[in-house]
Amino acid sequence: MEWNIITVTQPAYEYIYSIIKKNEKNNIGILINIKKSGCAGFKYTFELIYKNSNKNFFSEQKNKKIIIKKINFFIPLKICKIIEGTTIDIVQQGLNKQIKILNPKTQSTCGCGESFEMKL
Repeated sequence: MEWNIITVTQPAYEYIYSIIKKNEKNNIGILINIKKSGCAGFKYTFELIYKNSNKNFFSEQKNKKIIIKKINFFIPLKICKIIEGTTIDIVQQGLNKQIKILNPKTQSTCGCGESFEMKL
């Protein structure tokens, strides 16, 4: 399940797919983005995207659509170079599962692992 921008491990795929199936009505995929946040500088965000969304993420000039099996991943073009080579995985602690982003361009992360630093 590899593409030149992101790789999604099988456990991560199954976890994300289960979330999408729970929220299936008019759901067309998931948006992966980065925003300034946290003590290290940046944070990944994930957002379910719906057909009737008034957000402008779907034009070919602004986004890259990656299809991995049955999941449409939308990635803003402005961050494609930043997340190129990234692996999306799952970390399980007890009964809790959490998406883990492994980006080789990350220089450091904060102590809690919520945010990261990289040179842009």
